[in-house]
Amino acid sequence: MAHYPNKRGPPDAIEIELADDGEVDDMRSWCEHFACTPEQLRAVVGKVGPVRKDVHALLTRMGWTSRPHVERD
Repeated sequence: MAHYPNKRGPPDAIEIELADDGEVDDMRSWCEHFACTPEQLRAVVGKVGPVRKDVHALLTRMGWTSRPHVERD
């Protein structure tokens, strides 16, 4: 967890990190899930911050419907 180095738990379980190159898969999965562009996702994170539940809530309120989760091989 980049912003809370002393916090325990899975890395980035609470926040979306869009700035780090290692987090490209995180951004890609959110964009695929909500069928939005990276620019749109960054704008939402800019409004509500990187907390996943807040980003999810705003995207839902904005009318971005989430796609069903599909397992990949």
